[in-house]
Amino acid sequence: MISVAADGEFSAANLPICTTPQPFAVYCETPDPFTTQGEARDLSALAAEHGWTSATVITFTPHVVRSRMIMERCFTGDLRMVADDTHLTPAGWAYEMLYQTGAFAKVLLDTGC
Repeated sequence: MISVAADGEFSAANLPICTTPQPFAVYCETPDPFTTQGEARDLSALAAEHGWTSATVITFTPHVVRSRMIMERCFTGDLRMVADDTHLTPAGWAYEMLYQTGAFAKVLLDTGC
């Protein structure tokens, strides 16, 4: 499953992996809500529909821990987290530390899938 925007540059219509036939199944989904929780719900639904018992989630490094917490609330199979090695500047890291810290508070308050 690839999370895509409803429209714009990162919509399914503009991503070759979503529009070009592949030798494997590709599911380009726009989660609702367009959040990690929405992605986790989509993953859970696709897993139930297709009988998947494992998944690999790719996200960027500052988001791995929080993303795992959310995914594990919705997906009960084996879960592997992979950090994308996107370069962040020191200012980017500072921003992400603040953002992710605040976002953890939300995750701790909203414990559902």
